[in-house]
Amino acid sequence: TEGKLVTVRSSRDGIANVTKLSNGNYRVTALNPGITYIIFEISDGSQELTHASVGVTVKTGVTQGGVSAKNISYF
Repeated sequence: TEGKLVTVRSSRDGIANVTKLSNGNYRVTALNPGITYIIFEISDGSQELTHASVGVTVKTGVTQGGVSAKNISYF
């Protein structure tokens, strides 16, 4: 992705927040109950090269979990 713009964001404000960490990973933090999509986009100038999204459901009373990892795949 050298020279490309990588954008990672939540599709809905107020449900989850996405923060880029100093090690290059991203942290998704739940804010309020609801459904959002975490959107991943790679662009080169005004041209979108890749788009993917992952659905996230935030519920009250659920224990935080997940696996911290960094995985880059090229096809």
